[in-house]
Amino acid sequence: MSIDYDEEYIKEGSRTLLSQDCTAFCLERGFNKSSTSTCADLCVRLYDSLDDRTELSDLVQLLQSELASLQHSLPPRCCTLIADYLSSTLLQHFSLYKYVATENRLVVKKELDKTIEVVENPPSFQSGIPYKVWEYNSKIKNIEQEETVNDSKRAEEVVDLKSKRQTMTNQLRSLLISDDDRITIRERVREMIQTSILTQTELLTKMLEHELSAGQEALSKDVEKVTIPRPVPLGGFPLRVVPSRGAAREVRDMNSNIASRMSISQDTSRKSAGKSRGSKK
Repeated sequence: MSIDYDEEYIKEGSRTLLSQDCTAFCLERGFNKSSTSTCADLCVRLYDSLDDRTELSDLVQLLQSELASLQHSLPPRCCTLIADYLSSTLLQHFSLYKYVATENRLVVKKELDKTIEVVENPPSFQSGIPYKVWEYNSKIKNIEQEETVNDSKRAEEVVDLKSKRQTMTNQLRSLLISDDDRITIRERVREMIQTSILTQTELLTKMLEHELSAGQEALSKDVEKVTIPRPVPLGGFPLRVVPSRGAAREVRDMNSNIASRMSISQDTSRKSAGKSRGSKK
């Protein structure tokens, strides 16, 4: 962007304004067309005579000389009025007129560099959508991107929890039963069952808490979407039902593991009891 104040334009503008103002003055005072034109030309000649070396006294002498030469073409009344007019304008504001006519103007240029990105292959106007619809879709897209990131993190957490569960299950299957004769078979089986239940319950609690947190987060994102003003052309907001992540299945799996562990424990207890009776015999 460039702002350039043209020096010649300012000088010419000041010269034109003086000529027009003199013409209006003469017409208001009842000058005829010839006298009005003569007076306007006089103002222009006086203005054009201004240069760096011109003094006020020089301009006064020039005015007197011009009026003396115009005595035959201008009535005395017109000479008196135009002399008064020039005394109150050009002569009274001599320094200002001289400055405008002779001093060089300061050229101010402001450069603004701005890169405008242009689409190489712009889409057709037929594919355009209202701004409100575009703004709404952008906000929804940002929320869905956050949901995608959160879902990826939770998927990794689920894999970690299942890995821990598998590790716990393997540890329970390889749990050794104490051979201490002071502990009865019933007490041994009870201890194994309690250990299994505590371990499975702790892990299942973490999985349920994880599922609840995921559901709450999904619901909060849906609420956030609903609170965004939806443009009329898109219709109502389609609510999403958060599906169950299988809490009931986890409970069934836990009961099955406990039952399986109890069956293994009972078989182990019978074998231990048989060995004990055999050794007594």
